[in-house]
Amino acid sequence: MLVDDVAEARAALEGADITVDAETDVIVNPALPEPELDTPGVFGGMARALARAGINISLVYVASRNRVVLATSDNQQATRLLQSMM
Repeated sequence: MLVDDVAEARAALEGADITVDAETDVIVNPALPEPELDTPGVFGGMARALARAGINISLVYVASRNRVVLATSDNQQATRLLQSMM
């Protein structure tokens, strides 16, 4: 679940008797430009660049409005690297 306010989300879930097992800091990349949106290999290029920098991806998914959500072994370095690719 991607939320803006972690504390508020946790309180709401726990208030509904839903157990929260873990929280993970993620990078939410801006939406890809329209021409690249459906281009095969775009994410592969991003993943290869992260791998070459020694950054491991622990989770990835596409959120609403075609935003890429990533959790990595070094979110700060990954953010800088991905921003330089845009």
